[in-house]
Amino acid sequence: MTIISIVNLKGGVGKTTTAINMSYGLAEEGKKVLLVDNDIQANASSFFDKRKAPKTITHVFMSKGEEKTLRAAIYKTKYNNLFILPAEMELAEANIEMSKTGEVEILKNCMKIINGEFDYVIIDNAPNMTANVINAIIASDDIIVPMEVDGFSMDGLEEVRKQIKVAKNSGLNKGLKLAGVLITKFNSRTKMDKEGVKQLRQQHNYKIFENVIHMTVKVKESVFAKIPIIRFSKNSRAALDYKNLVKEYLNL
Repeated sequence: MTIISIVNLKGGVGKTTTAINMSYGLAEEGKKVLLVDNDIQANASSFFDKRKAPKTITHVFMSKGEEKTLRAAIYKTKYNNLFILPAEMELAEANIEMSKTGEVEILKNCMKIINGEFDYVIIDNAPNMTANVINAIIASDDIIVPMEVDGFSMDGLEEVRKQIKVAKNSGLNKGLKLAGVLITKFNSRTKMDKEGVKQLRQQHNYKIFENVIHMTVKVKESVFAKIPIIRFSKNSRAALDYKNLVKEYLNL
């Protein structure tokens, strides 16, 4: 079982869209996938109509990862092979409690409980470094950082890299790695985006995925329709981008 965290401290860069479409794309490839919504905004949960689920990741954290609670908080979606562990606003309360106690391995222990039951777990994280996000980083095998071509996203990337280093050096997750940076909302018609990607690729201290996610109105339309772009508009540029991203990741 491979655990992937989608992380960037900057909001609006396509983390949730990436988490949803990677999860769906992997499920389409025949993989059994669990999408974990680890964001107080609960947008992934809303997308799959699980925002008001009886049990959520909040209950999992508050129970300190109790197996019975964990299993009760995992729900089937309407798509084959795709399951979700939803979130809701009360996640803020769990963060306060975990901050007091310094508990950072709850999610890691939860992953041990369900190890082997899924092929992939994808964690959609909030744009911050609160206790729940630190839990996710420590629980993960790979980190994927979606980012636009701008300075603010670069700042977010550097902070994520620091947290990866902290997690490894602490001994809590020595195997953690930055699987790659994913360029999102890419506009091939602008010189800034083309030059920005070129400069990023020249930096050899981290991987930039070959596939970028092109900007298209179809992505917004798919969010409103609550259908993954890969299914909503399968021949659109962004749908093909996410399909190719999944294949690229599987071939890493």
